[in-house]
Amino acid sequence: MQNVMFETLRNAAFPWRALFRRETAGFMTATPGQIVLAVLVALAAGVLFEAFLTGPGATPNRTGFFVYFGGWLLTALGLALGLTITGSGALLPAALLVTCWVSVFNCVVAILFWELFEYSEGMLQIAPGVGVVVLGFSLLGAGFWRVAREAGSRGWRALPGLVPVIAVSAAVQFEQATWPLFWEADPASASEEEASVWIETERLYAEQSGLLRAQTDALAPQRPGLVDVYAVTFGGYGFEKVFAYEAHAVAGILGDGLAGPERVVILANSAPDPLRTPMANHVNLERALAAIGARMNRDEDMAIVFLTSHGSPDNLSLEMPGGWLQDMSAGRLAAILDAADIPNLAIVVSACYSGSFVDDLEAPSRLVITASSAETNSFGCGDHEGWTWFGRAFWEEGVGASTDLRRAFEVARDTVTAWEEDAGHTPSRPQMSVGTEVAAHLDRLDSERQRQALAAE
Repeated sequence: MQNVMFETLRNAAFPWRALFRRETAGFMTATPGQIVLAVLVALAAGVLFEAFLTGPGATPNRTGFFVYFGGWLLTALGLALGLTITGSGALLPAALLVTCWVSVFNCVVAILFWELFEYSEGMLQIAPGVGVVVLGFSLLGAGFWRVAREAGSRGWRALPGLVPVIAVSAAVQFEQATWPLFWEADPASASEEEASVWIETERLYAEQSGLLRAQTDALAPQRPGLVDVYAVTFGGYGFEKVFAYEAHAVAGILGDGLAGPERVVILANSAPDPLRTPMANHVNLERALAAIGARMNRDEDMAIVFLTSHGSPDNLSLEMPGGWLQDMSAGRLAAILDAADIPNLAIVVSACYSGSFVDDLEAPSRLVITASSAETNSFGCGDHEGWTWFGRAFWEEGVGASTDLRRAFEVARDTVTAWEEDAGHTPSRPQMSVGTEVAAHLDRLDSERQRQALAAE
């Protein structure tokens, strides 16, 4: 047993040794006993790693062990495919062996990163899977390049067979690293922030109608002769607090200013507090806009829809623990707004690549404002942020300085550009599209709010 363990460790280190000394292709071997031992050690590392994540009170998940060994069965199939491709197994068993040890190494590194750098749990879970890909390819590639060079053409012929081995095993281990297998955490032992993950999906959806109705039923009536503003704020990505915070903060700013109290509906996905507001999803947005459309005077009033989340071209990310949400595409958002048929509508989208929404959303009766162009990122979307950069610039700096949303955009654009230049970031280039019909309504709103401010003084 000691000899097997020694040979396993010795052979697992061959790529590093190959970088600094000559090794022959025959050295790159691994016996079945060595591979079995490495798989068991990798299993033990995974079990301990998840125990570290889930904390006290966790119970074993027997299904996870079957999934784990099923993953290694898939890796073995990748090995068989590699053998078929190359016609030689000289390098492939050793590749599987090294992959096992890289998995163990990454569990150790991830825990060290947690302790030394206070990584978030999400990063801690993902780190091993990402590390398997990066370290596995670099470690194996460097060693095999050196040894294959020494071995000549026969060594080079074996290299293509490494691809299915590493690709399959990396994919399997990435899935295992990002999805709990061996332990089921005790919800009672979770912190207040973590406890939200344990809300049942059925309960989450069962509560939605009541949560939304509580807000829509409380909407203040329209006041004849005045430009009333109704609004929906929409925080899409629930795994980072900045978006839910921003949805609530903007609702507060609108409630204290442009819209007035009880004219704002908040939809926000929040891992720490999943039942504080209705979810930010397609159906709730449709119903919120329908309620606002029924309450407002379509000739006099305006509506504002503010959406904040992570973004990609023509796409807004929607995530909620237990929610199983579909992202919001630009076309889908346009269809929801068209179905609501609300004239005099201002839409503000704070997300990376949000300028890609402009073509789908713009219309004569709409003002469309985005945090970036269709090709650029915006900034400030992280758990350590209180606001996104554009959100703060537009709502605190811009709307705080002017009740004209067009002027507020100009202030926000200039402010964000200055912040980005100071930080050395690529400019996000916020965008604005002003419809021909909505301009007059924006002028009337600005004049009316200025008169109200003077009267209040």
